[in-house]
Amino acid sequence: EAEEQPTFPEFSKNIQEVIDDFGAVFVKSNWRTPA
Repeated sequence: EAEEQPTFPEFSKNIQEVIDDFGAVFVKSNWRTPA
């Protein structure tokens, strides 16, 4: 099964967007948690 994969720049951009969305929530949750 040979699927055509996105070029690295596109893939990296998609990952960065996901990290930005998920990371924002994750970081906010962490800041509310006492060390």
